[in-house]
Amino acid sequence: MHRGGKTEKKRAAAQEKQAGDEEDEAGVSEMVGSTEGEGREPTLSDLMSILQTHMGQQEAREARQNEVTARQDNKFKALQHQFQLLQLEIQARTSPVPEQSSATPEPPEPVELLSE
Repeated sequence: MHRGGKTEKKRAAAQEKQAGDEEDEAGVSEMVGSTEGEGREPTLSDLMSILQTHMGQQEAREARQNEVTARQDNKFKALQHQFQLLQLEIQARTSPVPEQSSATPEPPEPVELLSE
């Protein structure tokens, strides 16, 4: 089994996340920097714009986290299922097989009902 592909995927995902976070921070920094460079207080519209940008970034981050969580849940369920199958296989191999003396099983004895 070749495992290098999984490691590469993890590295690529981490790099994408880091790049996305840096872009998000750069966008907010530019907005804040544009008001600071002019030596004026940010206006209400500037603050609203910063807040909206931040909220959009938070929603994108939350969506990415939900995707990661869903993938991890699916992997966990698959692994859990495989483990259960392995347990059943091991149990089947290690438990003794009951021997039957005849090819046809004996019918159960009839139970008599007591009538009063």
